[in-house]
Amino acid sequence: MIEGIVRLTGKTGYIVRGDSLLVVYFLSDHEIVMIDSGEFEDPEMITYFDAQNIRIAAVINTHIHVDHVANSRRFIEHWGTEIYASERDLKTMRSPELIPIERGYHSQKYIQAVLRETDYEITPIPQGATYVDIQNVRFHLVDLPGHTYGHLGIITPDGVCCLGDAILSKQMVEYSRMPYFANLELTLDSMKKIKTLDYPYFALAHCEIVTKAVVDSLVDLNLCHAFEILDLVYAAIDKSEHIDIVGRKLMDVMRFHRVMQSPYAEAFVYTVKERIRYLAKLGRIEIKQNIVVKTE
Repeated sequence: MIEGIVRLTGKTGYIVRGDSLLVVYFLSDHEIVMIDSGEFEDPEMITYFDAQNIRIAAVINTHIHVDHVANSRRFIEHWGTEIYASERDLKTMRSPELIPIERGYHSQKYIQAVLRETDYEITPIPQGATYVDIQNVRFHLVDLPGHTYGHLGIITPDGVCCLGDAILSKQMVEYSRMPYFANLELTLDSMKKIKTLDYPYFALAHCEIVTKAVVDSLVDLNLCHAFEILDLVYAAIDKSEHIDIVGRKLMDVMRFHRVMQSPYAEAFVYTVKERIRYLAKLGRIEIKQNIVVKTE
């Protein structure tokens, strides 16, 4: 059952589906723009909007991961919804060569699954673009790469800044023992960038709306969590071992047994390896022919 749209400020509201908070902006009484399209295929959402005589005119994606684009194809088929996503994310998600490098999936069945996430018409947002206009209404954009290389922050005309997965809510920080990052260095830079943004509200994709005062402290919490996990990864490294072994070992140590038998196993190992690469940038380890050697 859908509880309905919660009005936040002006023409901006949100709807909660599962673990996703989907921000909407009313172009008129009967048309909206949605930020991301949800984490699971959700025919009930279409039924709800039809009953309210509301059409989803457009979806702007913060980034392209399956838990943010699950209804886009369905919206296109039902309403002719226009879908927008960053050109940089599309470059990765539509390339069998880049998916292993920038998403971490190497098995062909998982690569094909990622390719299916964007096998419909999407309007690319050029790199460096600062806004998207939809029916003469301007949505400002801010680059927040790291979780994906093309991750965007999207600001509604009412000043609600949709952060996607650029930072996690307090609850998600406590729950996520190994959050996924495509690039940790970019992620940390984007977190710090969020503290420079001045908007009255910030929407986190996984179910939280916070004010400017709260988002600054939340960034600090996310940064602290990121470095705590770095220390955990460092502690798991023996004096010298292959980089792939570390990820598999951490899966066992952290009791990610379900992950070990799922497509997320490859993504888990990838994001552990990304943390290892960052440890090398910090000078705490060296990587020689995929052998990790502690220097401290």
